[in-house]
Amino acid sequence: MLPSLLYLSILYGVSAQKYLYLGLNDVCKEGPRVWRCKSLGDCPAVQEMRQKGQRPDVCSFQGPEPIVCCPPSIQLEPETTTTRRPTSTTRQTTRPTASKPPYWWTTNKVTEEEGPVWGSWTTKPSGNKPTTKKPTDRTGSKADQMCKEYGQYVYRIEESPILLPNQKPEIIKINECNIQTLIVGGVNAMSREFPHMALIGYGGKPSIEWLCGGSLISPKFVLTAAHCTKPDNRIGPATWVRLGDLDTSIDHDDAEPVELRIKRRINHPQYNRNRLYHDIALFELEREVKLNSYIRPLCLYTGKDLDSKSALASGWGHTSWGGQGSSMLQKVNLTIVSNEKCNNNYGRGEYRQQIPNGIVEDLMLCAGGQLGKDTCQGDSGGPLQIEHKDVYCMYSQIGVVSFGKGCALTYPGVYTRVSNYVEWIESIVWP
Repeated sequence: MLPSLLYLSILYGVSAQKYLYLGLNDVCKEGPRVWRCKSLGDCPAVQEMRQKGQRPDVCSFQGPEPIVCCPPSIQLEPETTTTRRPTSTTRQTTRPTASKPPYWWTTNKVTEEEGPVWGSWTTKPSGNKPTTKKPTDRTGSKADQMCKEYGQYVYRIEESPILLPNQKPEIIKINECNIQTLIVGGVNAMSREFPHMALIGYGGKPSIEWLCGGSLISPKFVLTAAHCTKPDNRIGPATWVRLGDLDTSIDHDDAEPVELRIKRRINHPQYNRNRLYHDIALFELEREVKLNSYIRPLCLYTGKDLDSKSALASGWGHTSWGGQGSSMLQKVNLTIVSNEKCNNNYGRGEYRQQIPNGIVEDLMLCAGGQLGKDTCQGDSGGPLQIEHKDVYCMYSQIGVVSFGKGCALTYPGVYTRVSNYVEWIESIVWP
């Protein structure tokens, strides 16, 4: 059983009455100086607070150890200072400036690149050859660190009822994991089973068109396909992200949907809309979304090699080629296909111009090829994922839905290999 705050208040000297539901480095108190959530070992001011009879508020937990609301220095504010949990509209992400922009740098001006619709390109390709870099093992990187932090949001925090006079309430962590160990030939997903799933919307309210998928990888960034930045000239670039939904046709399902505007669209710098390589992009949201068991990021697969033989795809895409999207989130288990077999389907013919070097192993991976099971139109940008081996109740994203030949035929779908792009993603999302 996880320790209660009442117990931790005695063991660590923290407040048993205030729980702020915030993560590491989040702002927990504002005023002349900003207080942030820190682990006990990173907050030297805690000792002086104890000496003054003050107890820091708890932001959240890292395992059994509390993350506390830490002042910026040992000069403490009076105990009567009101702790105010910042609203999502006031929290901002800042980035360090540099005299010379790094290779991935883009301006704040929104990128509006056109991209191919599912397997359909009409413009004449250029002769650019894709640049490849052997993926390195990024285990223990910033992405892995954040993965463990986001895993804590599988728990819902509640106060136990007060039964006796003068009794202080205990803080209870309730496990809401719902992982069960597009999508053509799939089945309905469960509530909170894929809390990282995102819908990408185009146009304005009240007639937003949800045409692509994506995955939440941090409170402010969604990972998707570069060709989803602007799928066609009819509707313009991606404008909206919808998180926390399950069945888009009803409002009374077990879901907590949130819609946010896209502030910035960042295609990979090597993406060429006339090619199918480097089909990956990041969408920065207008504000950080509040994380809970319905909306929380997934992990990025950071390993050099992939030893899994199958993976899960999820999305609201078409359930047949040329059909209609599903209102209910779908999931399907797909077999990982070798690049040699995949190249037999895509290394020649109509795809030769778009992928002149075939399926490049370091940049792509293939899955599917079983009749009746596949991703399809509308699933573009969504995740191909496996269950995380080390972090409880978390998925690792190994691929981004990129393109395919028809839907649910004997041709595997092609996915952008996430592990090749972790360094680029980290440089933007967690600089």
